[in-house]
Amino acid sequence: MIRRLREAQGLTQLDLAKRANVNQGWLSQIEAGQAKSPGIAVLRRLAKAMNVSVAELGQTPTRTARAMRLIIDPSKLFPLDDPLSVPLLRLMIAADDARHLQKLILRAPADVDADNKSEKAILEGELGHLSRILCGHLFEAGKVFRNRTFYCSALLDAAVADSTDGKAALQFVRKAYNPDDEQSFWYSFLMPLRQHVGFHYKEKELHDSFKKLTSTGPIESSLTLVQFTGLGRYTVTDTLVKLVIGDALGGDILQKYPKGMKEAIVLSGSLIAVVDLLLLHLAMQRPEARLDQHQEVITVPRWLRKQFAKTRTKGGDDGENYDM
Repeated sequence: MIRRLREAQGLTQLDLAKRANVNQGWLSQIEAGQAKSPGIAVLRRLAKAMNVSVAELGQTPTRTARAMRLIIDPSKLFPLDDPLSVPLLRLMIAADDARHLQKLILRAPADVDADNKSEKAILEGELGHLSRILCGHLFEAGKVFRNRTFYCSALLDAAVADSTDGKAALQFVRKAYNPDDEQSFWYSFLMPLRQHVGFHYKEKELHDSFKKLTSTGPIESSLTLVQFTGLGRYTVTDTLVKLVIGDALGGDILQKYPKGMKEAIVLSGSLIAVVDLLLLHLAMQRPEARLDQHQEVITVPRWLRKQFAKTRTKGGDDGENYDM
């Protein structure tokens, strides 16, 4: 269909490639059916270059997600005389930050050449940084959830009552943030990570870990220095941070940290699902706060579909129906 539309407009492949800012060889493969369908961003550029809709290209991405955009009056949806309003606002901030970091963590490997040692070293360090920040935001969310008034709120159960996935997500979140369990994920993983290396660079801990790193004899690490300053990485300090994390968590970091980060990704998704459903429930219970609403469709990027399938909690494949 792309070729037919291009030729109908008297465009050569080179003309269209220049207009859409794509590689001509790749465009030739797409037209010949020898390459996978491009992502939505490229499809939009091709469609714009020929003044047609994405649907007319016949290459519409295979996965979309339903979305509801609510126009609200915040003062009526989160009245300050409701003791849960401010805690919920805190939780929304943490959930949004976690949502963004989760996307960055899942997307990062898709942009790296697996055979390039420098890119792999940079990726490993950047993923470590993103992971620590994610844990920091999940830790802050736990401060809200561990408050017994919020933790035991019947509003949470009412919000997920009609959703199998929502119930499973709330159960997972409550287990992770259980205020009565000193072995909970918040207490045993998020707290030491947040307190020791999440946002702090404590001199004594770094000194002790570096001494441990260098006391066993000659070691080899690396500094990746790149002409574009935003792309480099001091991987020697990434190794050092791992030791600090290992000391904070206790035990074998090679086992505890990867397992903990997998749980953090799932917790992030579960937390977001619970907060979404809670907000939807509040909007239904407080119609005076709803000014307008729009049903929309958002394209799910291919890299997110692939990675999300590996990390999501058990449940259906189509997500929640945000209908009112």
